[in-house]
Amino acid sequence: MIVIEPYHADHLPGVQRLVNRHLSAVVPGWTLPAAYIEQNLHRNPHQPIIDPWVAERQTLVAVEQQRVIAAAHLLRYGTGEGVGVDYRGAGDVAWLLAWNEHLNEALALLEAVHEQMRWWNAPRIFAWDSHLPAPLMIGIPDVWPHLHQVFTQAGYEPLPERSEALYGGWLRDIPAPVSSPVDGLVFKRTVRSLWGVGFTAWMDDQPLGFCECVTDLTEGGALPTLRGWAELGEIFIQETWRGRGIGTWLVQHAAAWLRLAGCDRIVLSCAADDEAAGAGRFYRRLGWDVFTRFQDGWAWRPPTP
Repeated sequence: MIVIEPYHADHLPGVQRLVNRHLSAVVPGWTLPAAYIEQNLHRNPHQPIIDPWVAERQTLVAVEQQRVIAAAHLLRYGTGEGVGVDYRGAGDVAWLLAWNEHLNEALALLEAVHEQMRWWNAPRIFAWDSHLPAPLMIGIPDVWPHLHQVFTQAGYEPLPERSEALYGGWLRDIPAPVSSPVDGLVFKRTVRSLWGVGFTAWMDDQPLGFCECVTDLTEGGALPTLRGWAELGEIFIQETWRGRGIGTWLVQHAAAWLRLAGCDRIVLSCAADDEAAGAGRFYRRLGWDVFTRFQDGWAWRPPTP
């Protein structure tokens, strides 16, 4: 018999198994420590903008014979002026995970989620806007088709404009940078507040392009299985200077720096429109390929009375 109840510490090993089995299907070798998962039930540092807007949090688990078979983490956003207009008072199913042989139980858990949302008087409900507490976990990936089925069957609709691909691969195959591809081009490395390290191409004191990287995804050692991974946070080349090898040259500089930092693999997120515009071809030329595709952002459409 399934029991749905609020999370407590005895559930943590089962929740950790759920999280890590799902995460390992997205990026090879990634797992989250139990203490880190529990800590992030109280805050999500990967959402520095919307996480401070959260007024209440609740985690529910579905248990069968003392085994956690599904879990959901819920948020209610505040109503103050400092909260984004679209979020005020809203409910967010930050994440819901379930074993793929327990879809009916996952649907029952989602109904309990909706009951909590009604108790909160949430005027609207969306899902996967806050996400799992791990880098780049931005929605439901295509390697979790059972969760697509659960949310679709429960009346959720994906937002088509919020689809992204997760690329990744080795840094070892990126050659060392050589001379600049354009005469007069100068390379500079700087610290960046958001990503960590910035690599910029300058011409006559004007930036022509840049890329930004995170050299430590372990968060100072809190996530040891992410050691050796780096993130390419952003890359941009001014349109009139594209096609001249500047982007590749910047990535070569970044890869050389990341290898010195002990990184040998990289991940990055690419929006669907950027991928279609040529970013996907660029990453594949570097030897990186798609790990998975995410559908980020799901809105609940309640049944018509």
